[in-house]
This record gives sequence, structure tokens and C-alpha cells, in this order.
Amino acid sequence: MFLIFWILLCIIPCAIANNQGRSGLGWFILGALISPFLSIIILLCIGETEEKRKEKIAKEEFWRREIQRKLSQEEESKNDSSVNLGKTVNDLFNERRNLR
Repeated sequence: MFLIFWILLCIIPCAIANNQGRSGLGWFILGALISPFLSIIILLCIGETEEKRKEKIAKEEFWRREIQRKLSQEEESKNDSSVNLGKTVNDLFNERRNLR
């Protein structure tokens, strides 16, 4: 019973490692060998990989450009005295999330 509980606890650092751009299997094994709690603390201290940070920055930059593009389109439509406001930022976010 203890072994099953220990293995289930090792899934937590595995998931955290995957979210941070690190090897989930490696951190699962490390967590099983030393301690799932210690491996979680280590993961939280070392943070994300450089590639994961760049990926996040690229996504944020994409959204910033999309919002600026949408706002500029709305400004142009207001200048043209049209009532068409287009999609909201929330609509753009939901469309992007549904594409995945």
C-alpha cells in the first residue's frame, strides 16, 4: 500500500516538470529515489527551462500583437463611423484555445 502511495506521489513532480519544460520521466525517477516532496521543492527552486520561458514570451507577444491589431481595427471602424465592433479579446482567446 505504501509503495502505491509513493508512486502516486511521484506523479506530482512529473507533472510539474512537464509544465516547466523538463523531463517528466527523469523527475519521476528522481522523486521515487529521493522523495517526491524534495523533488517538488527542487523543481520549484530551479524554475522553468530557458526554452519554456522563450515559448511563454512568444505566446504573450502574439497575444499583445493580436490585441493591438484588434484595437487598431476598432479605432479605424470608429473613425469610419461604423458600429461594427468586431470580436472581443475574450472571443480571440477562446478561438485560439479551441484551435489546439
